[in-house]
Amino acid sequence: MAGKRVIKTETERQILAEYANGERSSVIAKRHGINRKTVLISVRRNGGAIKDHRSASGRPMVPPESYVDKVLDLRAKGLSQDAIAKQLHMSQAVISRVLRQNGLPTAMRPEGSTHGMWKGGKTTTGQGYIQCMVMADDPMASMRSRSGYVLEHRLVVARAIGRPLEPRETVHHINGDKTDNRLENLQLRQGQHGAGIVFVCADCGSRHVKAQALD
Repeated sequence: MAGKRVIKTETERQILAEYANGERSSVIAKRHGINRKTVLISVRRNGGAIKDHRSASGRPMVPPESYVDKVLDLRAKGLSQDAIAKQLHMSQAVISRVLRQNGLPTAMRPEGSTHGMWKGGKTTTGQGYIQCMVMADDPMASMRSRSGYVLEHRLVVARAIGRPLEPRETVHHINGDKTDNRLENLQLRQGQHGAGIVFVCADCGSRHVKAQALD
């Protein structure tokens, strides 16, 4: 075949001897001016056995079952890939692969006081609603925005009923004050209820009203 380099038999035997001696295929390839694939082909053609690349590199082979659980446990404790790699004496590439194979993000998002938008745990939206920072391991974490916040009035009701609110569920401020997030001032509803709505007594106009379960 045109362009194909022919390696002499004595050179292939030398390559086999160097490979059998424990030299890495990349080193052999550089010495003889060929690529690694050609080195391995020469080894096979002359009856040599191809070594596992990890063994050939001098690194001990470590079975995945011995480190995967450790990686996941350290990640759950908030350690970065680099910190996990150093603690387990492994490469960061292996740590990254374990995270991906277990459906975990390889990049860590800062939480709490380390978050770039941290303002003491609470902030106010442009619409005047108070929102609270919620950690990723919180039972109500599914309600978080991309920045890690949950509207306080929704959070108060969710914690009171013991479950995250569904997107179709809304929380109404009975007295119309968006910052009054006392549980007694909040009412859970289905669907959108509009802005500026407030419950008043149909007889006297008083805002001193409460929700009551139907019989």
